[in-house]
Amino acid sequence: MTSSSSEHMGGPSTEEVCAALRALGTKVPEEGHDLSRAQALGLLLMTVEGALVAEDDPLALEAARQGYFSGLVGQVKVAGYPNGSWDAPLQEMWVRCLELRTLRSAYDWSNLRQELPADAGERSSWAAVDALLSAVADLLNPFYPRLHEENVTYVSRLRAAFRSAGAHIVSARRGMEAHRRYLKDRGFTA
Repeated sequence: MTSSSSEHMGGPSTEEVCAALRALGTKVPEEGHDLSRAQALGLLLMTVEGALVAEDDPLALEAARQGYFSGLVGQVKVAGYPNGSWDAPLQEMWVRCLELRTLRSAYDWSNLRQELPADAGERSSWAAVDALLSAVADLLNPFYPRLHEENVTYVSRLRAAFRSAGAHIVSARRGMEAHRRYLKDRGFTA
């Protein structure tokens, strides 16, 4: 199996990810296949997210969030942080996970947009969603505290995030206005 350098940074190996997929009942090729670690992680992520797609019960979603958070606590324990000093690493990991999830969503959304008909273009509110996802990811970035970071670095990351998010928000607003005009030109009220 193919592996990556992140495998040596404490993450699960390709074999462990594939074992988790098999435990969930997902068909995964046996040893010697060309499934990379990243592909195995993506398959595992889709398997889990796919199971949650049907969940619209707030209690089930809260239970899933608690399970997710328990996984983060487990990672903090494995990393060797002593009990009682978990707040900072948990906050860092939690916000970083949200940022990366948003970035993955933006990436998936961009790929989905490529499948749209050519005439959808920038008139569509799809462009606004793309810009807003990028703005959210930019705003989340400075809010996870890199442990032992100087305040000066944090402030500069915060300024850069606000500047970048502001540009994305302006772009989203333009996309929404363009879509409104497009609908109005076709007789719809928006």
